[in-house]
Amino acid sequence: MGNLTIPISRRFLQCRDVNFATVVATVTLSTSRHEFALQYANFTALQVLDLSENEFNSELPKWLFNLNCSISVLDFSSSSLKGPLPKALSNFRQLEFLNLEDNNLDGPIPYWLGKFQVLQVLTLGINMFSGSIPTSLGNLSSLVYLVVTSYHLSGIVSEKNFVKLSKLKSLGIFSSPPLTFDFDSHWIPPFQLEELDISFTGPNIPEWLYTQRSIERLSIRESSFEAPGKFWNFV
Repeated sequence: MGNLTIPISRRFLQCRDVNFATVVATVTLSTSRHEFALQYANFTALQVLDLSENEFNSELPKWLFNLNCSISVLDFSSSSLKGPLPKALSNFRQLEFLNLEDNNLDGPIPYWLGKFQVLQVLTLGINMFSGSIPTSLGNLSSLVYLVVTSYHLSGIVSEKNFVKLSKLKSLGIFSSPPLTFDFDSHWIPPFQLEELDISFTGPNIPEWLYTQRSIERLSIRESSFEAPGKFWNFV
């Protein structure tokens, strides 16, 4: 037994005798408006927890942080979450995939998100985060896919946000109004992107864009810039 999809039953999940030790690797829970909890379930071998498309209407549930810290995949996308990200989330050091897209999470993007050294996918899109994008995200050396979008972000994006992202293939940074891009014109990124989706303020397209030779999809939105001839040669 590896994967388990559960039509949610609050009575079942709160039963103190529920024990899936060593047999369950993946749990997918689906519900619409029902409140549920997993604090009594003993998922000692749990690796994947998919709680997307639910209606929590709350902060990240506290029982989550009582589960096995060796979980590698957490998906809470489109689950009506709100409030700031709790620091207890940083205890899941084995995370490879974290999807928090399409919620109402707010407050600053935490600096400690940069400590997930094996994280490959980080999706923070379509939330209410405010403030700047922390430079600590540039420490995520295993990251392949990064999306950060919000209508309340501000501040500057520079090469400091990408210092160790040598494996990055897909990047999305979007805010309205757009963030300020302030890159050294001689900076050469450690990555070669395949997908790029950005909005920015500034008179010119970042020079590092012209170093990207593997881009298959390019989107520049809600930005104002001069497009020199080399841009049209590039695309």
